Amino acid sequence: MPKDNKDMAIGKRQLIAKANQTMFIAVAIASVVIGLASVLTTFLVREMMFNFKVLDAQNASIETLKSNLENVKDLESKMEELQTNSALLSSRADVENNALRVVIDALPSFENSAALGASVSNKLLNVPGIKIESITVNTSASTEDSAASTTEGDKEAGNPKPQAIAFSFTVASDGPENILNVIKNLEKSIRTINITSFRLEQNTGDMSLTVNAQAFYLAQANVALREKVIKSDDTSKSDTSTAASSGQEDTTGDK
Repeated sequence: MPKDNKDMAIGKRQLIAKANQTMFIAVAIASVVIGLASVLTTFLVREMMFNFKVLDAQNASIETLKSNLENVKDLESKMEELQTNSALLSSRADVENNALRVVIDALPSFENSAALGASVSNKLLNVPGIKIESITVNTSASTEDSAASTTEGDKEAGNPKPQAIAFSFTVASDGPENILNVIKNLEKSIRTINITSFRLEQNTGDMSLTVNAQAFYLAQANVALREKVIKSDDTSKSDTSTAASSGQEDTTGDK
């Protein structure tokens, strides 16, 4: 083969090899660029979705706060009306008490077994001719009910329910009309009393009444601000959204 043809063939091979090398490098660079673009696009999409979740929670919290402010105005208006309610005013234990005090007395915000026992003894059973033989307030049962209420409230977004305090008493009198007056006092009590059972016995010279009953209390609402952590589904990043909560824990931040 002539020398010129041989040199030409070698030159072509070198050009082909160089072109292949250039093509390989270009493809590799393009692959890296496409991969980085895909990763960055996925990251940005996730960040956008996460930010949308945070903004939705914040908007829901803002709406809850606005709603709570409106509810406060409505509550203030209703409380002003109750201040002049004739039924509440006539049921006050003391004329100097506020009319709303009757509501608190009817359904206290906490368990006060000692006050319940004193009220039963000094008011409901304070009837001429009545002899109080025994009064028992079941504090252990009411404590268990309170603990159960707290657990149930957590499960139901803090929706508290009235809790019962069991109590019993035995009174005696030589006249049935005195026993009847005790029963009337129970019926007229401003505090709700549920009689679960009673026993009326006629003994020699007197009559006795044994009553098992329940009084109730409702745990006060816990009005506070709370924080909820908003977590991304696919990343470990998180943010917090502050929401307003009421006694029923009615917040849109839980949505």
